[in-house]
Amino acid sequence: MIDGVMGDYKMKQIFKLALILSFIALPIKALQEKVVNGVPFRTGTYEDVINDFKKRVGRREVVTFVGYSGRGYENEEKMLAMAKKFLKTKDPKETVVNIGVTPEGIGAIYPLAKKMGFKTFGIVSTQASEYLDGITNVDNPYLVEDKAWGGYTDASKKELTPTSKAMVGVSNIMVAYGGGDVGMAELEQGVANGVKVKAYLFDENHQKSTAKALKSGKPSPKIFYLPAFKKFVIRLNSSLRKTDSIKRRKRSSSRSELTRSKSLGSL
Repeated sequence: MIDGVMGDYKMKQIFKLALILSFIALPIKALQEKVVNGVPFRTGTYEDVINDFKKRVGRREVVTFVGYSGRGYENEEKMLAMAKKFLKTKDPKETVVNIGVTPEGIGAIYPLAKKMGFKTFGIVSTQASEYLDGITNVDNPYLVEDKAWGGYTDASKKELTPTSKAMVGVSNIMVAYGGGDVGMAELEQGVANGVKVKAYLFDENHQKSTAKALKSGKPSPKIFYLPAFKKFVIRLNSSLRKTDSIKRRKRSSSRSELTRSKSLGSL
């Protein structure tokens, strides 16, 4: 009887071990290579893209730039000057630059970053595949399998699309020079995830913005930035000022305590 019980026990343990080994043996889905206009992209789900991205980056910091793309900037020189000033605070050996692959608008930072010695990465939705032309200065471009271009999945604003999940998921710092709905969604989620975020208000290119509005039957725009983005910048800066104020008070309190301790010690 005991032998029978022991036999059943051993069989159960063997079955459990076999089940565990079957899960361990499951192949990890590798990213596929897709060549678009002569440029090889690593393509896969947002989870696979994040994993591969982080594996290639290692311990280096990821700075993701967010901003306008096709509509460009009214003052691109100022945008690039600010990006250059920011990148000068970073070590190319310890930092990589990530943007949205395309060279227009915020993508103008790519050649600047390359010139300054940074390795460059880029993430874009598979929806953009047929528009990816003239891609240069991107060392590691990724295509995320996505049915949308990016941003939130719906009006509830509870979940990001796969491409935007990847953008936020790989980032240590997000720096925004203006931005549309997609950029706004990524910045909001970045803040929620504890990513360090910096944001600055910029006008998109007036001529391009006006032409696009008229082409779609809309009146000429009177402002050339997303009102929600301006509100986001104000909220973000207010929050940063409060945080800095708290840090200053703590430092001041620590210095006062140290001075008091030294005074008591000299009595």
